Amino acid sequence: MSQDYKVVSLASAAAGRQRAEFERGGLLPAPLAAVRDRALTFLRVGLSELFDNADDTLFEKADRASSNADQSLFFDAMRLLRLQRHAM
Repeated sequence: MSQDYKVVSLASAAAGRQRAEFERGGLLPAPLAAVRDRALTFLRVGLSELFDNADDTLFEKADRASSNADQSLFFDAMRLLRLQRHAM
């Protein structure tokens, strides 16, 4: 006669559900959620400043370019940066 275990620990089942939810990114303990939110805000501001500075630097380099071809390359880079900025 095989032994079927009909009793399941509810604690381990709940822990398994929480682990699955955590791995999907939905459930975090409150302190970690606060850290995540602050990190996201910090990164958004930092990336925005980075892209602004890159745009300004490319413009300055285009202004100092020695030829129209070089200037066009810098302006093309600025255009690509502006178009793809929101996707990054």
